[in-house]
Amino acid sequence: MKREDIEKAAKEYTNKITGLDFAGEVEVERAFRTGANWRINSVWHDASKEAKRDQYILIEDIRGKFTVHKFYLEKWKNMVKIYEIRRWAYVKDLKPNMEK
Repeated sequence: MKREDIEKAAKEYTNKITGLDFAGEVEVERAFRTGANWRINSVWHDASKEAKRDQYILIEDIRGKFTVHKFYLEKWKNMVKIYEIRRWAYVKDLKPNMEK
């Protein structure tokens, strides 16, 4: 999701609940944007935190490239070094939550 998508959704949400369009100045819009950014960033872990074994993880390396790996046999420190991990997230945490 791009920042522009979040801003557009925030404006649409603000217009829907207030009937007004203050082009980003409404506190509701700011709260929506902050919440969306928090949710996106909440699933990411620094490379210093070890992932649980037997889990698929999305890795962002130091060049900004993303790949999916299953962490199971390697030592975490070796994996971080080999794949040059900057940060990672569990793939299951990236899927939409369909609960009510």
